[in-house]
Amino acid sequence: MQLLLNSAIWVALIALIPVFASKVYEKHSTNKAILAEIYRLLRVVAAHRDFWQRCVEDGSTDRRPFIPFAYRIYSNQIQNIGVIRPGIVAKVVEFYGDIDFINAYQALKDPAVESGHLDEFNTAYIRFLSSILKQFEPAFKEEFKRLGIGPR
Repeated sequence: MQLLLNSAIWVALIALIPVFASKVYEKHSTNKAILAEIYRLLRVVAAHRDFWQRCVEDGSTDRRPFIPFAYRIYSNQIQNIGVIRPGIVAKVVEFYGDIDFINAYQALKDPAVESGHLDEFNTAYIRFLSSILKQFEPAFKEEFKRLGIGPR
């Protein structure tokens, strides 16, 4: 009887291995996907900042439309926030909050044009974009490297 009970326990434990392995894989994949999206967004923010600076210099910002920064992976994984590595979860949330702020700030361009405050808008906009890069590129550098995201 004892042998049968021990065998049943071992069979149950062995049956759980794929479940645990699947959870570990899911956690790793979610972290990597979110960090890959952050890496992409940082590249897009940098390119956009440089583009916007050139538009300021040539005086064309009043005619330039905005496309909000998109982030589908984080939006679809927010319910799984608990699987993000504890050491970076606060920075991840803060990063996406700043991206949301930039997206909302873009809506203020047309009122700034109409009120004659486009120069102030542009100065602040470029400062916000630069701030995101300055704060978050170093904050995620080691995570990008650890997960093999970006140039090797």
